[in-house]
Amino acid sequence: MYFCPAAYRSQLAAIRISCTEIDRSSSICLRPQQAHTSPIWIVRDGLRPWKYDDVERLIDQRLESLRSIEELYNKRKANSNDSFVAQWPELEKRIAAARKIYEDLRDVAALEKQLRR
Repeated sequence: MYFCPAAYRSQLAAIRISCTEIDRSSSICLRPQQAHTSPIWIVRDGLRPWKYDDVERLIDQRLESLRSIEELYNKRKANSNDSFVAQWPELEKRIAAARKIYEDLRDVAALEKQLRR
């Protein structure tokens, strides 16, 4: 169990309060830590600010997640009382839309490959 006084929860995002676990004596230690900077993005014309070297792996992971949802449906579709099965027609549309987005991102990555040289 962790304890952070309510007064510290509303601090600006730049301040992070690190709370230690309360031991049996209920003592706590608060160590405010100041953020030094916000992320700095360097963007080249025509290129997305993404982790390019991991694009293929990340897209593959997302597509695998979509496949696992489809597999779950295939296992449960015989049960007409299952709310997941009842929602499938709408979910199937969303999966198709997501798959299209990921495939389009894969195409963008292929185009950017030439520009990143």
